Formats: sequence, structure tokens, C-alpha cells
Amino acid sequence: MLRTLAFSLIFALKSTAVFSSFLAYVPIDPSTNTTIATVLRGWDPCKLVTHPDETFAYAIDVGNECVSVIDFSTNSVVATVQVGEEPCEIAIAPNGAFAYVTNKSSDTVSVVNTSKHKVIATIPVGIEPTYVTMTPDGTFAYVTNESSDNVTVINTLMHTVIATTPEGSGSILELITPAPLTGLSLSGYCKKNRHRKLFNVINWSLDSDIDPPTHYQIFCDSILIATVPGNITSFEDRNFKRGLYSYLIVAQDQTGALATGSLTIQCN
Repeated sequence: MLRTLAFSLIFALKSTAVFSSFLAYVPIDPSTNTTIATVLRGWDPCKLVTHPDETFAYAIDVGNECVSVIDFSTNSVVATVQVGEEPCEIAIAPNGAFAYVTNKSSDTVSVVNTSKHKVIATIPVGIEPTYVTMTPDGTFAYVTNESSDNVTVINTLMHTVIATTPEGSGSILELITPAPLTGLSLSGYCKKNRHRKLFNVINWSLDSDIDPPTHYQIFCDSILIATVPGNITSFEDRNFKRGLYSYLIVAQDQTGALATGSLTIQCN
């Protein structure tokens, strides 16, 4: 017998309300207040969000440590994605490409590719991550960590942590986005040294005359490859093969404000 306590209520495709209860997700026709189907029975399903195009819903099943993908056109589960321990909250990027799931007991965030229904990255964050939200442009995800009492900032382009606020600055009720620095402009090129070894050169600058950040983080293809002082504005990435490389530079000042810039370099 279904419990009557509902955790979330959403409207999808203008005709169906979906209640999330402890034991099942049940689509209801609002015009008749009648059950259409029992879509999913699980062990403690507790959170439900819709894809921006309103074709799918993503349901967290805490007990089974997974996210179930529900097709609204058939009211059926079309995929199940295993995530971390005690999944807690889920947020979907504005463009619908990725879903971010906090795993409270794993101290991680799972990044789910919504077109392939698979985890493509697992990001370590603070202790007991709970809530997650996205910036309106989808550039950053902010995760509140309940026990470490801070906020983790994830760059969604590289699926990488770029900042963590100091302990004691977190809140499980609201997220405060630091005021951004001015933009970061990047340029770069590929060259050979005298030994005919290939390497990439990346240069950057802030768009206005302000005090330099405390440091820059340099990512290549989602991997942090270097951290340099705030007075450095150039970097050489050496010892790799021919190909296309994606770079992200992240600047951070003493207040926690961020500026980012990205570019790709084809090295042949």
C-alpha cells in the first residue's frame, strides 16, 4: 500500500502530475484526479526532476543508490543509472546535457550524461554533500556540504572542482555566489622546440586593470595540470602527442571570486 506522504510534485507535458512517495512514483491525471500508472517501485525514491525538454524525469532511489530515467510518453523506466552511496539531490544543466547528483555518504557528485544515461565523472567534494544548484548559464554547479559546512564550486565544462569556500561558510538552506571577477581572455598556439618536440603555449589576461588574483588553475581535457601564482600570465604545456586539446584557466582572488576562460589548440 502506497504511503500518502509526498516529497515532490511536478507538472509535465501540461497534463500529468507526478507524486514522489516513499515506495513509488505515480502519474496522476489532474483533470480526473485518477492514477494513470505506477511507474516505479523502489526502496525510498525521494526526489524527482524533469529534463528541460519535458520528455524525461529523473528519479533518485536512495535505497538502490541509483537514478531511474522515466519516459513521460510511455510512463515507463527506460534506464537505471548507478550513482554513489545515499544519493540526495539532483540538478540538471539548463541545456539538459548533464545531471548532477550529490552522494551524501560517498562525499561525491556523480555527473550523468543524459543522452547516454551513464555516469561520465565522479567528483570528490566536501563531507556529506546535500544540495546542488546550477548557475543560470549552466557554467557552474554549487554543492553545499553539510558536515564540512562549506560550498564546493564545480566547473561544468570540465566537470572539475575549481574552488571550495572556507569551513564554516556553507549553508544547507541557501547558496551564495561570489561576485565574479572580470572576464579572462585566452590565446594560444602549438610550436616545436629545437629538438622538434611539440608543446602548447597558453597566454591569458584579465579584461580590466585590477589587482592580480591569488592564483590560476590550468586544466587540460578536464585534468588539472598546474597551479601558478597570480602574477603569471603564460604557461607551456609540454611532452604530448599531436591532437586537439581543450584548456580551461580559472582565476581566483582572496574573496573567492572567480573568472574563467577557455580555448582549444590543434597541435600538429
